[in-house]
Amino acid sequence: MLSLLLIVILGFAAFRGVRRGFVFQTVHTIGYLIVFYLASKNFEKLSDKLELLVPYPQPALDSNLIYYSGQQLFDLDQYYYAGVAFLLILLIGWAVIRFTGFFFYGLTFFDLFGVVGKILSGILAVMVAMVTLSCILNVVAMVPLDFVQNMIEGSGLAKFIIANLPYYSNKIIELWTQTAVS
Repeated sequence: MLSLLLIVILGFAAFRGVRRGFVFQTVHTIGYLIVFYLASKNFEKLSDKLELLVPYPQPALDSNLIYYSGQQLFDLDQYYYAGVAFLLILLIGWAVIRFTGFFFYGLTFFDLFGVVGKILSGILAVMVAMVTLSCILNVVAMVPLDFVQNMIEGSGLAKFIIANLPYYSNKIIELWTQTAVS
């Protein structure tokens, strides 16, 4: 069921990218990269404050988490708050990019590469969606509830996005875990 939802989200992202066109989608992607960079540099400041606002169910030693075990369980709440802070900054930045995008809407009609441009814009949109889904799924994978872990375990696509997304999968977890522990 989760895989189906992820496929629909990725399909919608591809459709949205194709409709935007290459130039407009490139502007959105550059904006997303800027927001992603800002989130990676500023989430630490917010993560400490979230501990008072966002509940986190503490895992027990016998918790069966797919991607975390042993010593990591003791720091998992800090990783979780780092991930939530990162996502919150990403969400606010995404809203700003969407609002700013209205001023560049005319770029939608600037057909630079024809069909190739539409394909490239669809690919860019899917890449942005995959990175966003990876962030979300990595945070969800930290929740020590059986039904959440079973949902992820039952979805091959979710497991791929969390653990095997080229380059990115390891980097986001390293960012959150190294920062949370230090």
